[in-house]
Amino acid sequence: MTADGAAPPGGFPPGTVDEIEFVRAVEERFRVLRERPLILSPEDLARVVAWHRRGLPLFLVLDTLEDVFREAAERRPARRPRSLAYCEPAIEEAERAWREALVGRRDAPAVAIDAGTLARRAKPTLTASAAPAPLVAHVLAQLERDAGGGFRPSACRPCSANSSTAAPPR
Repeated sequence: MTADGAAPPGGFPPGTVDEIEFVRAVEERFRVLRERPLILSPEDLARVVAWHRRGLPLFLVLDTLEDVFREAAERRPARRPRSLAYCEPAIEEAERAWREALVGRRDAPAVAIDAGTLARRAKPTLTASAAPAPLVAHVLAQLERDAGGGFRPSACRPCSANSSTAAPPR
């Protein structure tokens, strides 16, 4: 919590169960992909905590780790990434594409996931979040409707009714 009682950016105070579960999930996936026992280094732990605090969804981090390991195996099968530092550029690129897709920019690069798949993958995270159920249902419905076309406030009655500028609900 900040001094004024608000949650820090990312929505959760440091060391919360959500943050710990996020770190454990990333650590476990990294261990499985490396095929070796693993305890994250202090630097890698700081990276994972920073990803969580920036609000990256767990599915985005885990899917990107799998992509990085698959690409590394195709290039050099005998070598696997030994640190999350190797994966960080790909995760930052995935984050950038994900955030651009969220705001519906028309110049955003094509994302290798359609809105329906994104909705299915995001559903467990969204439903477990503290967001009101009607908002979660609205976001999932909008993702499925858009099917990769970006957010269109004019096509969304709740959004266009909430504001004269037709901004998405927050």
